Amino acid sequence: MDWPATKLHNAEFNPEVDGFESFVMSDGSRCVWMPGRFRYAAAK
Repeated sequence: MDWPATKLHNAEFNPEVDGFESFVMSDGSRCVWMPGRFRYAAAK
């Protein structure tokens, strides 16, 4: 996980509380939470 990029994308991101939040991977891709499907999807 790319912490600085994730915080730019979602300033209030907290992995200890927000189990279902989008975040940025080390390669720059994003894991986007899909609330209606209860899963993550990869996005560039």
